[in-house]
Amino acid sequence: MKRVAARLADRPRTVLIAGGAGELAEACARRFEAEGAVVLGERVGPMGPIPERLDGLVAIASADPEGPAGTPGEAARLGRATAALDTLLTAAHPALDRAGGAVVVVVPGIGPAGSGADPVPAILAAAGAALVRYRAVDWAPRVRVNLVPAAGARPSPLGTGPVRPEEIAEAVYFLAGEGARFITGATLPVDRGAGLYWTMGGAGDGSGASADGEGGTPNTK
Repeated sequence: MKRVAARLADRPRTVLIAGGAGELAEACARRFEAEGAVVLGERVGPMGPIPERLDGLVAIASADPEGPAGTPGEAARLGRATAALDTLLTAAHPALDRAGGAVVVVVPGIGPAGSGADPVPAILAAAGAALVRYRAVDWAPRVRVNLVPAAGARPSPLGTGPVRPEEIAEAVYFLAGEGARFITGATLPVDRGAGLYWTMGGAGDGSGASADGEGGTPNTK
């Protein structure tokens, strides 16, 4: 048994990053590759190749951009996004289950700057959290499932600059690692504390924290 465990420990993790492309996917890929993981994903196709055995899945959920008047509205966009996320999780589950001890991290994509009036990204994050809690119970104990919502440029206790993809990737990597082996069904927001203003009934307008300094350094005064 000890020899088998040693062989599994020596095998590099296989992680699929799927559902989105761009800087966020690349930041997550770089973080896992830095620790020796084999990363599959958007470099190959929209869902990426799903191998027989999969140790991790980073599922980036994003909604269609807003269209002109007369095009399908918010409900249709949200429905497509949640359906795509559920399809991705369902397709990957057999490979995750074979690995045992595998992990899924759902990451709602960050909306573009100035998209604060669009409610769909925030609703998608809430829908993703509900799906994560359901799957965490349904797939336990062989697969853990967690959520990392982020936020664009909006007032927060730590400044108004947008969250960088690298900051999100660090949270994703933590939840996928051994140090989070007892965490499942959880939501770990990487939003510089912006969600506090919502949960406090809109308290705070960012006046207590100035914009980030040069280089994106968070202002914590």
